[in-house]
Amino acid sequence: MMNFEWLKQLNPEQLNIATSVDKKSLYVMAGAGTGKTRVLTTRIAFLLKQLQIPSDQILAITFTNNAVKEMQQRLQPICSSETFAHLTILTFHAFGNQILKQYISHINSCFNVNFNIIDEQESKTIIKECIKNLNLDKNLFPAGDMQKNIAKMKIYIIKKEILDKIQKIYQHEEWFNHNYQTVKFQTKEAKKIFKSYQSYLQKNNLVDFDDLLIYAYQLLSRHKEIFTFYQNKFTYILVDEFQDIDLIQYQIIKMISLKCNIFVVGDPNQNIYSFRGADLLCNHLFVRDFQASIKNLTQNYRSTMNILDAANLLISYNYNSKTNPFQNNLQSFVGYGKNIIYQEFANAQKEAENILKKIQYLVQKKKYQYRDIAILYRLNQLSKDIEHSFLLNDIPYRIQGYTSFYQKKEIKDIIAYLQILINPHNNFYLKRIINFPSRNIGIKTVSTLEQIAEEQQITLFSAIQQIISTDHPLKKKLKTFQIIFQELSEVFYNPGICNLSNVILLIDDIIAYSQFVNNEKKTANAMIKKNKQMNIHLERLQNILSNLDQKKEGNFIDQLTSFLNSIALFQEADKSNEISDNVILSSIHKSKGLEFKIVFAIGWEDYVFQDTNNTFKHSKFNNDNLSFQEERRLAYVAITRARELLYISSVMERIFFGKIINTQPVRFIEEMKLKTVNNDHNMLAQIKKNINHNFFPQKPRFSPKPFTLYKIGEKLKHPQFGIGTIISLEHNKGMVSMIFPVPYGIKKFSMQKSCLIKLK
Repeated sequence: MMNFEWLKQLNPEQLNIATSVDKKSLYVMAGAGTGKTRVLTTRIAFLLKQLQIPSDQILAITFTNNAVKEMQQRLQPICSSETFAHLTILTFHAFGNQILKQYISHINSCFNVNFNIIDEQESKTIIKECIKNLNLDKNLFPAGDMQKNIAKMKIYIIKKEILDKIQKIYQHEEWFNHNYQTVKFQTKEAKKIFKSYQSYLQKNNLVDFDDLLIYAYQLLSRHKEIFTFYQNKFTYILVDEFQDIDLIQYQIIKMISLKCNIFVVGDPNQNIYSFRGADLLCNHLFVRDFQASIKNLTQNYRSTMNILDAANLLISYNYNSKTNPFQNNLQSFVGYGKNIIYQEFANAQKEAENILKKIQYLVQKKKYQYRDIAILYRLNQLSKDIEHSFLLNDIPYRIQGYTSFYQKKEIKDIIAYLQILINPHNNFYLKRIINFPSRNIGIKTVSTLEQIAEEQQITLFSAIQQIISTDHPLKKKLKTFQIIFQELSEVFYNPGICNLSNVILLIDDIIAYSQFVNNEKKTANAMIKKNKQMNIHLERLQNILSNLDQKKEGNFIDQLTSFLNSIALFQEADKSNEISDNVILSSIHKSKGLEFKIVFAIGWEDYVFQDTNNTFKHSKFNNDNLSFQEERRLAYVAITRARELLYISSVMERIFFGKIINTQPVRFIEEMKLKTVNNDHNMLAQIKKNINHNFFPQKPRFSPKPFTLYKIGEKLKHPQFGIGTIISLEHNKGMVSMIFPVPYGIKKFSMQKSCLIKLK
């Protein structure tokens, strides 16, 4: 009779699964918070201790190095050092590497077992070299884009081979309803880059991360002796997080497991990584290919029953058939708890204000700490208003697995410009922006400036002025920076032009102009495309400052200085408090595997849960739409992170990429039968009647200028395009058209947003 201490920690459901002696393959349907890692590691311990399986015959595979470490830490106290040493616990990529270390020469004679694995950055560097060697324009073929295309193509070639085989067997099955996107080279140049990259890797005995799995699959599927060796190597194989497996990984597992007892743990309801290749099809394939039985873990130790009732109800809409093998109703071990609170707000600012007040109340009551609280969102840009609210009200927070908005390079660079405009003698910020964007002011030039400044006990800015006033060799180079700085200063200190509502746009216009003239005309479009994400972040920063402008607390410079100081304080606190008492801000994807006493799930709107998938953007869906089912699983993951309190919110208007979007609560609210608890029902009813009303009031970036001030033929100055002439005025649309010198030509501006300056 088993009398192991580590078995006593399991409930009957877990114990039955972990100690199964059934020779049949097993799929453990492990719902959120049901203790899947404990069951998996206990299963391994049971095989070693009770069934006396030699440790070198056991293979455990998972997805991350952290998961490997956690399994090792749980097993090490149970196993002897010798047993533990022969136990194989690896990630998929590490297992692929193990196969390649023995057999890679079978792929190509160029390879040998001393190959090196290159990381993402090294891969990009090689692609840049390939582009250069092919005499292609690096701006027309950005290395980052080419890297993504190469990865897609390499994986697609193998997946198509796998799918062609599967389709012959299962094409008539109800669950085999995938429409896989065909991947093609967009241009003949892209194909040349692909071939050049692959050739470079082979000639230099290099493999990238995708190759680790692709080559492992090819070795097992095309070389009988390798296939036979691994079939006989292990007698027990265990796989963690099976819902995240892709077709290549599945085929590798299938090929080495045909003679094994295979035990997999997964939860298809938490399959949220299709963009990485995770494929729900693999779950169905496993059950059919291995004739596996399915056992459920339903006892949830994390969340209250009220939270789980909503989760169970929500995910049930993903199943058309009541007999679907992967349906799983979770039951709470901790009781019913408090009801879920759903609130609908006029806009994102109101949503953020409400969350701020609720957090302040919960923490002041001393029942909860900041670290007990998480804000979860579908899109990273939804964190902006929350961050801003926390920043201004001294709420400590940390971004989970993501760079804080104020830590992004482009934001820090623009903030450095603001700091320099307020105080040009700040050496730290001057060094950051003197060559941003590139002005060919390199390390040697800065070193010379620092030497002059140190010798004469002056600032770097004074050293620049001194050099420009002489015939110093660096005069021409530094004069470029001085001209830009003077243009910025003229705008910045002109109260008739510059305010908080447009300062970022004005600076960006001038900087973008300097970028443009420092690049050849033919590369401008590629550069603009490359900087699209940067422009989105600058737009967010401008919106934040526009909101500050409405408060009218002090003059422009005082307001801006106060804001910059608050950011500096936040950044310093963020460095020293990474593990201390902070509210966690996280995308839903990054929150998987985590849990919190309190969760605020924000942005539950139709636009938010549709926006990232072009295939169904702005459309109404059927419940069987695969993409929308994944959106539902994302919502499921979000609410099952909560242990005690769950707050869900949506807004009626939200700003996306500078545009006000009218939104509706996502259908998940109705599916969970949640009702709003807002006290301002009358206000919301009025909002719904008057959908065109702006409930996210913002001062225009630039004050509108009456058309009576302008005449056709009049000359005006634009910070980027220079001096142009008005050629038409469209009064009904509020637009003005102007013609500028070559290469700009005719441009059209909205009078609400333009930054045209009258000439004196």
